[in-house]
Amino acid sequence: MNFTKDELIIREGDVGAHFYVLFEGSADIVKQGKTVASIKDGCCFGELALLHDVPRAASVQCTLNCVVYAIERDHFRAICAHAQEEGARASLAAIKRVKIFKTLYVDPLLIYLNCARILNDIFHRRS
Repeated sequence: MNFTKDELIIREGDVGAHFYVLFEGSADIVKQGKTVASIKDGCCFGELALLHDVPRAASVQCTLNCVVYAIERDHFRAICAHAQEEGARASLAAIKRVKIFKTLYVDPLLIYLNCARILNDIFHRRS
């Protein structure tokens, strides 16, 4: 998709339908009328509304002409689910190499993995 300088790619408060990758150009992240960040080539945006089913948290306005790739909500969620599943499989394989966990069934291991992920999320929110 092509956008011109000053054009909005997404508008704060709108329903999210796409995840975006800024392939070329630059843009400002604008929240409540104030620029809070600037992004350039290679940056991604738009995931919060798709992951959490909430309105767009900010607007993204081009500061130069931009080339943007868009991924539809369903495809984005499928990619995220696949990545999460692959991550869980890798973690499970690593844990199974630890001697004390070798005899556990998969279900308890998945519970431990989920607990570890939750604790990791809490830790990262606080730091």
